Amino acid sequence: MLNSDRAHNATIERFMLDNSNLINMYCGQMSVFREGFYEYINRDNPALGERIKEQVKKSLQDFINKPEAVLNIYFEKFDNTYLEDLIDEDLFKKGMKQKKIRLFKLDDRLFLKSGIAHTSITDSNIIRVERNPEMHEAICAINASEDLISPVKETFAIMESVREEVII
Repeated sequence: MLNSDRAHNATIERFMLDNSNLINMYCGQMSVFREGFYEYINRDNPALGERIKEQVKKSLQDFINKPEAVLNIYFEKFDNTYLEDLIDEDLFKKGMKQKKIRLFKLDDRLFLKSGIAHTSITDSNIIRVERNPEMHEAICAINASEDLISPVKETFAIMESVREEVII
């Protein structure tokens, strides 16, 4: 299924939050959890951007309340400013304190970073891989086959071994 813009991106991320206990995300700036992402949607359709943002906040709240839930976010290049315009700073920081949301830096010298697309994968076999990070255009699969999921899991296992957790 083609995931063609920011509104679709947020909808798929919501679906992941609602239907999974473990999400691994490799991203540039964690856009879907930041105000600027929805301001962009609001330019074309203010009602849509605000509605989707509220739905993402609710899904994130529900995710954090799940006993087994963990959202691991690996950054292409981390910057503290990514935490300045969160759609719900208190909720996000609550999730971090509870270890439900974990942020990780990867060493800038890692050669593998340049070849990895922004990707989200869940324990419920949902995968989203961006083809165009500027436009947030991606391919998404729900109930993805092991052939599709396995290489992505292997990539996250490598990232797991070379990560550094961001503590705020």
